[in-house]
Amino acid sequence: MKQGTKAADLTNRFNIGQSFRVFVLFAVCALLVVPAPAQQPAQPPAQQSAQQPSQQQKVHQDPNSDLPPGPGRDTFIRVCSKCHSPSNVMANPQNQQGWEDTITKMVGFGATGTDAEFSEILGYLVKNFPAPAATSPAPAATAPTAKH
Repeated sequence: MKQGTKAADLTNRFNIGQSFRVFVLFAVCALLVVPAPAQQPAQPPAQQSAQQPSQQQKVHQDPNSDLPPGPGRDTFIRVCSKCHSPSNVMANPQNQQGWEDTITKMVGFGATGTDAEFSEILGYLVKNFPAPAATSPAPAATAPTAKH
């Protein structure tokens, strides 16, 4: 009986070894079939040097250059940019009460600063990012009444 078990063990080993070789062969073929990512052609030196200044300018450009200058700008950048981009503010203009509520909410999320700094930020936001003016509906045109 031991011989039968030995033969079965050899058969299983052969099948496992053969399966492994088939798997490796399949993996190699799959890698050969998958196209490599296309490489961009090398640019002539003249084009490379022409692009370098603009790329350097982008790298060194102030990310907050879109913010209007004024009192509170630097405090706003220092305190608020720790957690989010100033573009969040520019995209969501509000009235004074809205900015007060937002600052209170941000303090609840962990924004740190003095009362004076938050007052300065509030003044900057109210002045530079006010809520859009509400447009009143145009008065309805009244048709002239005819007198008989």
